[in-house]
Amino acid sequence: MYAALDIATRYMLRGYDRLGAQERAARRILTMFNSGEHRPLMLANKAIAAVEKEEAEQPVATFPCAIPL
Repeated sequence: MYAALDIATRYMLRGYDRLGAQERAARRILTMFNSGEHRPLMLANKAIAAVEKEEAEQPVATFPCAIPL
């Protein structure tokens, strides 16, 4: 489980701070680990995919570049 968390955290450090990456990955890895999946690479890959999917589904706040007068 710790190996999976380390793999996922290192991958996600590109877009998150270390604590944020660990927290997001740990929630998913723990759930899958308790469900019976114990292969580190599978746990890490599924956790990364879940986090990326969650990010893609969040609405992006956009601001107008220019305000018409």
